[in-house]
Amino acid sequence: MVAAARAEGDGMRFVLLVVGATAVGAAGGGGIQVMFPQSKEMFAAVTALGGNVADVKIGDINPVKAYEDVKRQIASGQPAVLFPAAPTFTMKPINLDALRPKLNIDSKAMQRAWASDINRRVQQDVQRARDFQAFGRNPMGWHGAPPH
Repeated sequence: MVAAARAEGDGMRFVLLVVGATAVGAAGGGGIQVMFPQSKEMFAAVTALGGNVADVKIGDINPVKAYEDVKRQIASGQPAVLFPAAPTFTMKPINLDALRPKLNIDSKAMQRAWASDINRRVQQDVQRARDFQAFGRNPMGWHGAPPH
C-alpha cells in the first residue's frame, strides 16, 4: 500500500517536472523573441545604434575579467558615474522685522472693551446672587433648575 502511494507520488513529481520544464522553455523562447530583433526593420535599428551581433565573441564574455575591472574601479576611488553638481547660492540674512505684522492697537478702545466686559460680568454675578437669595427665601416657588 505504501509502495503504491510512493509510486503515485513519484509519477506526480515527474508530471510536475515535465510541466515546469515546458513552461520554462516557453518563457525562454518568448524572451528570446523579445530580446533579439525578429524583423529587418528592428535589426536595422539595432545595428544603426552600434549593436553588431557579429562583433560579439564568446571570448569577450569573461566573468573573471569583469570582476577584476569592477574591483579596480572600486579601489581607484573614482566614481563610475558623475552626477551634475548642485547650483551654488548664497544665503542672505533674514530680516525678522519684515515678517512681524504691523499692529496699531488703540489703547482707548481696548480700555472701553475691557470696561464693558467687566461691567457685563459684574451684572451677571449680581443677578446670580439675587437668584440665590430668592431661592433661599422660597425654594418651592422656584421654577426650573435651582441656581448654581
